[in-house]
Amino acid sequence: WNRDKKGGLKLYVKRVFIMDDAEALLPTYLRFVKGVVDSSDLPLNVSRELLQESRDVRAIREGCTKRVLSMLEDMARNDKPAEPQVAEGADGVTDVVSEQDKAAGVKLYVNRVFIMDDAQALLPTYLRFVKGVVDSSDLPLNVSRELLQESRAVKAIREGCTKRVLSMIEDMAANEPEKFAAFYAEFGAVLKEGLGEDFANRDRLAKLLRFASSTTDTTSVGFADYKARMKEGQDAIYYITADTQAAGKNSPQLEIFRKKGIEVLLMTDRVDEWALNYLHEFDGTPLQSVAKGAVDLGKLQDDDEKKAAEEAQTQFKPMLDRLKEALKDKAADVRATTRLVDSPACLVVQDGDMSTQLARMLKQAGQAAPEVKPILEINAQHALVKKLEGSEPFDDLAHILFDQALLAEGGLPDDPAAYVRRVNALLEKT
Repeated sequence: WNRDKKGGLKLYVKRVFIMDDAEALLPTYLRFVKGVVDSSDLPLNVSRELLQESRDVRAIREGCTKRVLSMLEDMARNDKPAEPQVAEGADGVTDVVSEQDKAAGVKLYVNRVFIMDDAQALLPTYLRFVKGVVDSSDLPLNVSRELLQESRAVKAIREGCTKRVLSMIEDMAANEPEKFAAFYAEFGAVLKEGLGEDFANRDRLAKLLRFASSTTDTTSVGFADYKARMKEGQDAIYYITADTQAAGKNSPQLEIFRKKGIEVLLMTDRVDEWALNYLHEFDGTPLQSVAKGAVDLGKLQDDDEKKAAEEAQTQFKPMLDRLKEALKDKAADVRATTRLVDSPACLVVQDGDMSTQLARMLKQAGQAAPEVKPILEINAQHALVKKLEGSEPFDDLAHILFDQALLAEGGLPDDPAAYVRRVNALLEKT
């Protein structure tokens, strides 16, 4: 929808187009809404006059109104643009969508005869921003949307259209980098959905993806660019997911990578972590989140560093055990790490577990998310950690250390008031 553009609902009866701007199907205060209503309860010769009097129309109007208001309520709760909504039921509403998503779509012609707008079966969902025309001589003139879902000819057309669009995008990336950068800023997040939707073209899509990194502020680094700059002995493509580039770049989890000059990709789109569940490697090189599992730099970490990490784990075992007990309701484990250089602590999760960032996003969207207990990693060489061992209010300081690590990665303490009380008590003693 857009308040500056004329709205209106298109009315179809049994998939036969009847009229534009069927004003009787929505109240005047929702005149900014654009969409489609397909009813099987109205006669094909329905007129505007009949629309004012029909009981069926009143039922459709009530259904449309409830659907639009539900979309607005969801947008208000989640502070995000309305998603396309599809409903099928007794209210007669089959499709009410935002104008932004209706702007694109492929028109279908058969032997130069127009058949339908927005033939969704002709392109995968992640290419929904594409607008164009397909003219086929292999389909019957009476083709329906149901037939489009089942036809072998349509599957062939879909594959051909997908390959053609991806080829155009690849050509743009190779020969018109500025134009591709503008395109990617607008549709890059949508393109990433293809990693989970289009297995056949997953490798092609992976080559088109771009990210910011710890060495650049622009979203211009592809996996191939990253591999070309990998340090000798590096055996993984490292990345971190974060809410913003600043949060990712300044994350404590990147400290050892900055120290050793290892580039880390910054993934800040909401879809990134979901998409990367379907992409585990690029051109034979595994992808590794720096916020999951124990840090393992392989050949980039010398024997002295590995030995120092093992000695710290043994030397600080009594304190680590006390921290585990104090934080047993918050942390799955507490361990010493070589990941940190300047920070006293950070949070990570086990390999294969959902990240705390993705869990937060799901909860914010009102969706069920598994309870994620992170692992607290501490920097045994940090002055604050050394003071912690002999401190009197050990449990309070342990909780402060955990909550500060949570804040550093973009989360919030479960009990902010308790965190403030502990910090204030600590400040009063200094």
